[in-house]
Amino acid sequence: MVRPVEIVDALGKSQVLERMQQIAKSQLETLRQTQKATTEKVAKYRLNAPNPVSQGDALVLHTEEEEREKQRQARSNPQLGTEPEQTSGEQGEDGEPPQSHIDITI
Repeated sequence: MVRPVEIVDALGKSQVLERMQQIAKSQLETLRQTQKATTEKVAKYRLNAPNPVSQGDALVLHTEEEEREKQRQARSNPQLGTEPEQTSGEQGEDGEPPQSHIDITI
């Protein structure tokens, strides 16, 4: 015959074993959910993050300011420059825009 202590011990061990299996399952589910959430965050970041621009592709937007500054210096010191540079609004020799002028239409 089985003693009552052995029955209680076997039941206790089976309950502990069942609880351990349940914890292992929940850890796997938690890990999967965490990985999924992290993957979604990274995907959203990559989707919204701007692409880095190389130094060669950078736009120079202050060329007109530089031209104005050169003209001011030429006006203030007429002995430095013999002939003033053309502005972007002036026409070239043949009545065409100067070489530095870029006309972009969309």
